[in-house]
Amino acid sequence: MNFEIQNTGRFKKDLKLLKKRSEKNFYLLGDFIEYLQIVGFAGIDKKYKPHQLKGEYNDCNECHVLPDLLLIWRESQSTIELIRTGTHSDLF
Repeated sequence: MNFEIQNTGRFKKDLKLLKKRSEKNFYLLGDFIEYLQIVGFAGIDKKYKPHQLKGEYNDCNECHVLPDLLLIWRESQSTIELIRTGTHSDLF
């Protein structure tokens, strides 16, 4: 199943910052999002440490694309809404 990807305005700003910091990580995140679009939360490999969040992002999921590159998204039956991306210090 392929999910439809939607971006929030905040996510787009985070992407610009990521590309400015590291073009390599920017493209790595793009590849990961393509993977996520196909498999969804349930299909993510455990090495990415996928988990649900609490607090401010209590209806969202998070995973570690790299040890200090996180992706936060909200998933429904057919849609993945990309909420935020960045380092731990950027997001929390």
